[in-house]
Amino acid sequence: MSRLLAALAVMLSLPVLAPAQIAVTSGTLVEQRAAAGQEYLTRIALHNPTAVPRVARLTRTDYSAQASADAAPGVGTAPRSNAQWLHDVPATVTVPPRSTANVTVRVIVPNDSALTGTYWSAILVETVDDAAPELRSAADSKRASLGISMRIRYAVQVATHVGDAATAKLEFASVRSLVDSTGHPMLELEVRNPGQRGLRPLMTIELYNAAGEIVSRQQQQRGLLYPGDQLQQRFRFDGLAPGEYTALVLADAGSTEVFGVQLRLRY
Repeated sequence: MSRLLAALAVMLSLPVLAPAQIAVTSGTLVEQRAAAGQEYLTRIALHNPTAVPRVARLTRTDYSAQASADAAPGVGTAPRSNAQWLHDVPATVTVPPRSTANVTVRVIVPNDSALTGTYWSAILVETVDDAAPELRSAADSKRASLGISMRIRYAVQVATHVGDAATAKLEFASVRSLVDSTGHPMLELEVRNPGQRGLRPLMTIELYNAAGEIVSRQQQQRGLLYPGDQLQQRFRFDGLAPGEYTALVLADAGSTEVFGVQLRLRY
């Protein structure tokens, strides 16, 4: 047996420790409309499914959907961060066995008339491990046992929409037609929010053949798209015959704002 196969055999034989982790059951996005100078409360529910008390660590941080996994965001350094508005965030919370603990966060919007649009940050929630898995020892052995554990970190986004003056803006950053690995024609869209207000764009695509007949109509909607961020969506067309098509793409940003683009496609 080669060294690689031997190593794989050892890895597969290692015990995988159960994810005895605290879960956020109140959702990973809390948002509220507020005026400058207003104060409001928001709640985060932490559930412990295990038979022993567990401790959760809570940390305020700036948040970006485009940040890399190893990025180290600051607190209140992002242009539209509201991390400094979050108060009464405990460093740790002990959740009793098979129970839910509610953490109430106080959000104080600064009394600044220049504030408008969406401001956001996140509260990271992570279970504090009793010990690293490689340091745990089996009860019936004098040797240390090696195990693998999963660590889950929740990022609870806290978004504050201040006032109604900010208008919605949306840009099509890129549009690309392609064929996926199974041979199905696809349309890939990237939309960007260059404005000041968070959006939930409802994307609609209508595909017409050369005779002007509609052959496909699809809709997709993602989560909250923050100012400065962008998202990617893909539409797949099943049973599409080779040829030329016209695609009408609409992005409904809510209220009266609708953004669109017309495309000529060939598959």
